[in-house]
Amino acid sequence: MGKTHNFADVIRSQLANDAVLREMVEDEAFNLDVAMKLYEARRGAGLTQTDLAKRVGTQQSVIARMEDADYDG
Repeated sequence: MGKTHNFADVIRSQLANDAVLREMVEDEAFNLDVAMKLYEARRGAGLTQTDLAKRVGTQQSVIARMEDADYDG
């Protein structure tokens, strides 16, 4: 590939050539999607993390971790 100044093109090229990196990016995109959907659903329902935790029988810290896209649990 020729020299480029477009960051998106550089990333696409690296993902196309590295299956492990591509899988890692896909996993992180999935984690972000789940975290955002949980956050948006909770906020849309007008619930705090504590409210939701009580309703599902867990602790607020668990909800916080689930809404954190970097959480691996």
